[in-house]
Amino acid sequence: MGRQITVGLLPLLKAGCRLQVVNHGGLDAYLQVETPNGQIICSDDSSLGLLGFDCRDKETSSTGWMEDWLILNDIPYVQG
Repeated sequence: MGRQITVGLLPLLKAGCRLQVVNHGGLDAYLQVETPNGQIICSDDSSLGLLGFDCRDKETSSTGWMEDWLILNDIPYVQG
């Protein structure tokens, strides 16, 4: 695991994202976030109250596009 990116839901909603809790009938549910331009990222955090995803490096990670999107849209996030 690399850097964990954590984002609150309210800034995502204000930026026009669509949020959906996905549950396939089991106990495990996760948050799915769709950006206004249709890109989708799923939270790998067990909390449904925030978006959490792993992003080792913006340039090489498959989720680096989302960190770029957060920066471009001036959405605060925590990394660690």
